[in-house]
Amino acid sequence: MILTKQGDNGYHYFDNKAIERLLLIKRLSRDQGYSLKQIEFYLSTGEDPIKPEKPPEDQLLKELKLIKEQLKLQEEFNQALIQRLDQQQQYIAESLNKRDKNLLEALNESKQARIEAAAAAQQKKGFFSRLFSK
Repeated sequence: MILTKQGDNGYHYFDNKAIERLLLIKRLSRDQGYSLKQIEFYLSTGEDPIKPEKPPEDQLLKELKLIKEQLKLQEEFNQALIQRLDQQQQYIAESLNKRDKNLLEALNESKQARIEAAAAAQQKKGFFSRLFSK
């Protein structure tokens, strides 16, 4: 605990011992990577904790390498997915074109059948009905 003196104006004032303690806390925390619990242990016992909680740099490099590998795998998966989607889109477009072509052929056949049926009906009529139906 760091004691302060409160002035008449409401401000807190630190003595030299308190300032030295705050600077020590800052150095332990920022420069040496100690956690708050480790700093508390240090201040209460005067002993250095076993190790700071900062992971070693080689551990960070391993984690970074793993993340890079995972990103590469994700990019490969995304590329494969894009190719698959392109194939499906092409298949759908081809299927729609075939369907449209078949529909047009069916409509043309139907139209031709109606024309042929009308011509056959026209030929069955007699001479006078053909003459006056136009």
